[in-house]
Amino acid sequence: MEPPRRHHRKQRRFSQRKRLRAIMGVLKKHGIVRGLTPEKLTLILSDLGPTFIKLGQILSMRSDLLPQAYCDELAKLRTITNPMDFAELKSILSHEYDQDLEDIFADIDAEPIGAASVAQVHRAKLFTGEDVVIKVQRQGIYETMAEDVLLLKNAATLLKTVGVTDEQLDWRMVLDEMWHVAKQELDFAVEAAQMLEFQRNHSDVKYLDFPRVYTQYSNTKILVMEAIEGCNIDDTETLKTQEYDLEEIAQKLAHNYVKQVLEDGFFHADPHTGNIKIRDGKIIWIDLGMMGRLTPHDKELFAAMIRSVIDNDPGKLTEGVLALGVVSGTVDHAELANDLDGMLAQYVQQDFRTLDFLQLSEDLFRIIRKHQIALPQGISMLTRGLVTLQSVLSLLSDQINFLSIASRFFADDLLKNFDPKKELNLILRSGYISMKKSLDIPAQLSNTLQSLNRGRTRVKIEFTFSENARNQLDSITRKLALCVMSSMLFVGSAILCLTDTAPKIIGIPILAFLGYASSLILAGIFIRGLMK
Repeated sequence: MEPPRRHHRKQRRFSQRKRLRAIMGVLKKHGIVRGLTPEKLTLILSDLGPTFIKLGQILSMRSDLLPQAYCDELAKLRTITNPMDFAELKSILSHEYDQDLEDIFADIDAEPIGAASVAQVHRAKLFTGEDVVIKVQRQGIYETMAEDVLLLKNAATLLKTVGVTDEQLDWRMVLDEMWHVAKQELDFAVEAAQMLEFQRNHSDVKYLDFPRVYTQYSNTKILVMEAIEGCNIDDTETLKTQEYDLEEIAQKLAHNYVKQVLEDGFFHADPHTGNIKIRDGKIIWIDLGMMGRLTPHDKELFAAMIRSVIDNDPGKLTEGVLALGVVSGTVDHAELANDLDGMLAQYVQQDFRTLDFLQLSEDLFRIIRKHQIALPQGISMLTRGLVTLQSVLSLLSDQINFLSIASRFFADDLLKNFDPKKELNLILRSGYISMKKSLDIPAQLSNTLQSLNRGRTRVKIEFTFSENARNQLDSITRKLALCVMSSMLFVGSAILCLTDTAPKIIGIPILAFLGYASSLILAGIFIRGLMK
């Protein structure tokens, strides 16, 4: 009898081969060999199932890796999915609760109000009379996604080894990020904890509210929350009818998002219109499954980048991009600074209130992609979230965007945290340290002069070439090498002709003949290069 472990490995290999054949079938169906467009990529990922849909959703937030046209098209994958049958959903609930549903819920609507690649949402009513929504995870989704991710990682490693993929896009990094986000979304206990943390961060914000979480009915695969009956934020006509001030809503929404990013470092990563409602004069954030988190270091760097854009300081922006990003190649710092300077010059005369934030983001990501710089996970989620939020704000007001609120936030924060006594102590301390160091200068200068006099001092000079200069130097070196090799072959062949070396062709030793031929070929390549 075959050992269980070996049998399991055989079963897994068989399952992977079967899945691989299914993937190849979908690629063939959509004619992948005839090229790829944003629309075709979206259809392919949709047909390949939940893992690939989630991959597309993650890529839609990576404007630093993909052109904006692809990101916009892939964003549609958030709404493309097939709902589960109601019987299957009830079966999952009964299995998770291990008791009759009639003992928990007075009623469950058969029609879902939302269906995604990972879970499905239905309205229900508790026996206490409270209206709730039930978020139920699809059966076997974790195992399916884990197997697909492993298959994709192996494929990414193979393609990188044979040089098929572009090194600028590290697929294994993207897959690791996707699986990290997916595992969080697959654990509804994590989402419940995130909702509670989000509520604590905004406990003192009077104009915000959040759905209540029923932890007694929730676990890792089921999440029961309060049903929110408010008005969707994009239903501007209804909001106007109810006498809401759209400008005020936009101001508060933008200010709160700036607080989430620059103060809390914990933000809603998917702030589209379906996840924001208005009820009883309050903004309600719902569906906190996709949340972003910034480390204190990343939060500080991102704030510095925003300040550099506001202050039109390309130098600081360049430093921020390099400090925040992950560089996959050699960066031409001078060219990067010139590109960012040119980008800021286009917007320097514009008022922040009317600035096209989406276009600014696209220009910045185009430069980042050009210089092969990738952003860390939290920043990539944030940038997509900001673009999404800006589209929501534009429905409410054309005078408000993230930068206008951020500039006000920095000014308010400076005034709020300004402590004259503390600032004076810092100035005095810096002055004391500088004065103390200045006393050591004569001694250090004397030591340096003595070392120079004794010949003990070494000076290291480092030359930094721009990418263009480096390429030109490489080209010159290659041409010089061709010229030297051609000359050596010609001279060597001429010397061989003076000998009686056999065999011969047309009276010339065969080795000399081959040397002359090789010399002529290299000379031709050399001359062609000069002509170009």
